[in-house]
Amino acid sequence: MGGAADYVLKLEIWPRDVKLQVNSLCSAWQDLEENIEHGKIKVLLRDGAPDSENTFRKRLKSENTKR
Repeated sequence: MGGAADYVLKLEIWPRDVKLQVNSLCSAWQDLEENIEHGKIKVLLRDGAPDSENTFRKRLKSENTKR
């Protein structure tokens, strides 16, 4: 198993829930780990099998430290 590239993150959000900032072309910042912890983002392996969010976070941190 490789790194974070083996994962798919699924997020569903209604357009009405996107907080756009005034005079900006982007929405407000949302923390990836926080959204995973609160169940707003589901973490799956590319082949569709579920995987532990903790495992994903560990692999993501590992890849970030390699850079």
